[in-house]
Amino acid sequence: VEQSFSYLDIQGISSNKPTQLILEHERGPWSLRLGSVEEVDEVITQIGSCLHRICPAVSPVKMMRRLNLKPPERLTALQAVWNEQVPADLGPCGGFSHQYLCVCDSLGLPYREEVQWVRMGKLPFLNDISLTF
Repeated sequence: VEQSFSYLDIQGISSNKPTQLILEHERGPWSLRLGSVEEVDEVITQIGSCLHRICPAVSPVKMMRRLNLKPPERLTALQAVWNEQVPADLGPCGGFSHQYLCVCDSLGLPYREEVQWVRMGKLPFLNDISLTF
């Protein structure tokens, strides 16, 4: 079975049993069984890392909206991993281009380079344009 969705579509993650991972998104929950609790935590860590790259100013836990893990100590360990990650070079606009690309992909909208160019100040005569999503 092949499925795909954007990291931004994730509305919640649960792991109430050691090898079970439930991803909640707008099309409903997906329940996955993995080999070990370490594998489940690795998947959650990877999702959190990707969300943190998309929105570096927001914690992965907040981006996931709901993160329920049993036992709760697992969350503390995951947060420690995310806190240790070195932030990527965000460029002159705080990572706007990457974030804009990800939001366009998530919403199924075309990526317009002229928006990126205006926002990054590469077209100085258009710097007064404000963007709203």
